[in-house]
Amino acid sequence: MMPWGMGFGTGAHSPNEIMLIEPAEATGAAGLADIEKAYVDFVFALSDD
Repeated sequence: MMPWGMGFGTGAHSPNEIMLIEPAEATGAAGLADIEKAYVDFVFALSDD
């Protein structure tokens, strides 16, 4: 998989970032569904198709 996270970690990009299920609007963080979509987009971009 990927050795970094796409969660909320104050910009450190480390494997121990957290993922919020439904973040508050004021946080500006992505929710779980948005992060799942980002992983799909990332893996699709790496594919041959």
